[in-house]
Amino acid sequence: MCGLLGSFWVKPPSDREAVFSTALAMQKHRGPDDKGIKSFTIGESAYLSLGHARLSIIDLSANGHQPMRSQCSKFEIVFNGEIYNYLELKDELVNLGYIFESESDTEVLLNAWIEWGEAVLPRLEGMYSFCIFDLVQESVTLIRDPFGIKPLFVHHSNSQLIFSSELSSVLALMTKDFKIDHQTAFNYLNHGFYDNTESTFIADITHVQPAHITKYCLKTNSCIKNARWWFPCIEEKKWTFEEAKTALRAAFLDSIKKHLRSDVPIGCALSGGVDSSAIVCSIRFLYPELPINTFSYIAQDESISEECWVDVVNEHVSAKSHKVYADHADLSSSINELVEVQGEPFGGTSIFVQKKVYEAARSAGVKVTLDGQGADELLGGYSGYPGQIIHSLIDKGRFISALSFLVKWKSWPNRSLKEGLLSTIWSFMPHSWFEYYQKITGKAESPVWLDAKVLHNENVDVFRRKAQYVSPVKGRRLMTRLANGLTVSGLQSLLRHGDRNSMSASIESRVPFLTIPLVELVLSFPEEFLVSKHGATKHIFKEAMRGIVPDEILDRKDKVGFTTPEYSWMQSLRTEITEQIVNNEAPDFVKKDLLIKEIDAVLDGKKTFGWHVWRKVNYMRWYSSLYKVRTGSNV
Repeated sequence: MCGLLGSFWVKPPSDREAVFSTALAMQKHRGPDDKGIKSFTIGESAYLSLGHARLSIIDLSANGHQPMRSQCSKFEIVFNGEIYNYLELKDELVNLGYIFESESDTEVLLNAWIEWGEAVLPRLEGMYSFCIFDLVQESVTLIRDPFGIKPLFVHHSNSQLIFSSELSSVLALMTKDFKIDHQTAFNYLNHGFYDNTESTFIADITHVQPAHITKYCLKTNSCIKNARWWFPCIEEKKWTFEEAKTALRAAFLDSIKKHLRSDVPIGCALSGGVDSSAIVCSIRFLYPELPINTFSYIAQDESISEECWVDVVNEHVSAKSHKVYADHADLSSSINELVEVQGEPFGGTSIFVQKKVYEAARSAGVKVTLDGQGADELLGGYSGYPGQIIHSLIDKGRFISALSFLVKWKSWPNRSLKEGLLSTIWSFMPHSWFEYYQKITGKAESPVWLDAKVLHNENVDVFRRKAQYVSPVKGRRLMTRLANGLTVSGLQSLLRHGDRNSMSASIESRVPFLTIPLVELVLSFPEEFLVSKHGATKHIFKEAMRGIVPDEILDRKDKVGFTTPEYSWMQSLRTEITEQIVNNEAPDFVKKDLLIKEIDAVLDGKKTFGWHVWRKVNYMRWYSSLYKVRTGSNV
């Protein structure tokens, strides 16, 4: 797990080496154990620099140093991530005649690319972004893992190509002034969407999308390929429930085994929910004597605390428990650092306590953690996607089953008939109707605290766009939604939070629910295996974990989630929030006085509280920090 950086200049500046070294130093938290830089002249005067900051996890020796040159001297790699099935791939390559000089997964990945090219990508079980520099073709190929676990930012202009694990490094190397992306800002502030397209909060800087490959010809400074290399197959296969349950149990345990491959200490983030509990308990099931360290945030508000469930799991596996606590004062003292760590605006205050969990792991001497992220998106969690399930049943002409499901679904805690019906209407509503609905209800209008004229001049689309699923399949609406959420829109923001927070503490956070074999297995099941006819979410996974996870965890009907007492925290920080907005620069589309009135109305109880309050506060703080970087101001 590391940080990578690359910069190609058509006309390199005289101080290119110093500037590049400074930009790479911004990623030291990603890789405090080693640093490497190589430079190459392209053509007569163009210049490419590759940099790497290493967090040593597998093969701690100098043999894992990057950038790494292939033995044939035709390729150079910089790689951020882990390939968990590298041992299996290495055996294949050895049988094909490859000789290895290290025990690292980087060398395996490099040789696998040489042998199989793009065809190897669906075979990789891991999280990664990497660059392959072809010294013969003078081309750069950028690849990102199927779910977007590891970041990869890109800036491409007529004079420059930059790619990096950190947005700050890109900004440091850009030769042109940067501007905010108004559309991304509006989508975040008004709709709560972010990290769901290739755009970032900075204009002219994009993400390589999950499961995408992008190739640049350096001779012409042009992008010659940008394509998706994988999308989950959702075709239903013939399974009995028992067959599927057995296969899922075996696949999940296999994923846990591979995710435990490490030459440094490993711990687990434990919330007390089914997903993180399954990881912890599976480790104990596989390795009865292995020491287990767990790290948990414990809310001081008993109504949202999951400490009792955390204790159940820790006692079951005889783990060493590390508990993390936080209050509004902690948030106040850390908020500027948190905004800097995330690099871009983000969701609610739960991201703050997540960061504290990783810091606790680092303090305990743990360098790798396993995390349950992605399980809800894979297994039909959250509220169980009732609209998609009912839509699938109606596709099949099973109208009575659809009605029966709705009635049983709504009987679970924190659900309602209204929610189920709205979800169903949403699923059926064509996009053209949805746009018309926004017009007649006034939801297509900008809030009063946003300057509509500025947004119009920036060609901002004010509509909330309905997600366009990839290859929707009748009767498989749930699986379509899950596949889309895993790889297109939904999970990426959560993975971003985890990546930035864990790497800020130099921790490698692994997510064993997110591998191609496990995802394609689950998405081949009948939909009612995931969400039962009675509305139980993650149905087959819970049954697969019987005998591994305590029944009292598997049979929980409440779902607290990773939650903080956000309303009380915002109340406590109210004066600080107002002063920060008043005293700092605002973007051109925000009316500060009306924004403050909007926040006051919510905190006074005159308007409904939600995480939209944090979005406003967070964006203004982020913009303030960005403004200082851009102008060199001390505002």
